[in-house]
Amino acid sequence: MTYPLNCPRPVQHTNTERRDGSIAVITISKDDPEGLRRTVASIAHQSALPREFALVRAGRSCEVQLDLACAGRVADVADPGRGISAAFNAAIAECTAEWLVFLNGGDALTHRDSLARLADACAAAEGTDIVTCRARTDAGTALPRRQPSSLCSHLYISHQASAFRRSLLSSIGPYSEAFRVRMDLDWMGRYLLRHGHGRIRFVDEAIVEYRLDGISSTSLVDFHREELRVLIRSMKFMPALADFALRRMPGRLVHAGLRRAGLG
Repeated sequence: MTYPLNCPRPVQHTNTERRDGSIAVITISKDDPEGLRRTVASIAHQSALPREFALVRAGRSCEVQLDLACAGRVADVADPGRGISAAFNAAIAECTAEWLVFLNGGDALTHRDSLARLADACAAAEGTDIVTCRARTDAGTALPRRQPSSLCSHLYISHQASAFRRSLLSSIGPYSEAFRVRMDLDWMGRYLLRHGHGRIRFVDEAIVEYRLDGISSTSLVDFHREELRVLIRSMKFMPALADFALRRMPGRLVHAGLRRAGLG
């Protein structure tokens, strides 16, 4: 059964982490009801439902009737109104599961057992902080394109296709509200500078599909400016900085131009 939840209201609970392999899915959505429906449907059809689903939405996304059976517990969290980072942080505060998975509105789990596969990988990942897989874009590309091996390559893991121990958001800190687009890259930069990449496990399979029409694709100036802010933070990121200047930024700009012209 579905119920309209047009007035989000936080759920109160004691925020203590459980060592049980449980997963919470966090989603934010603004003015994209169709994308949100796609995301919720992909969660509701999983063979193993998440323990929690925390949703922060605004604008027309509040019109969506939310399937309360898509998770063991659903929290429709009030939007703080201070941007994406604040929305993610508000949702995180509502979760108690051991692992967090971040799906933006419009993202969809690829297979019916995507969450089950991810949960199995997390359960087998003793001493691991992050379990990361591949994501597939609507252009048919897989991200990351190559298996991450160096510290810098782990900056660019697919956050949509990863599970993070919830305790990391306390030890590393929450998402920074100083970042409007690349808050996930900023957070990964902070994590890698503290812990390196030895506690990240890569699973070579695609578990999430996402569209290339989000803010990271439509706000290229902020996208590149914020990436540069992260990369100049430490000499350890110099290989990534060189790659950013010589390959990543020019390539993205050319690809964006082709897409606008209907050629890409």
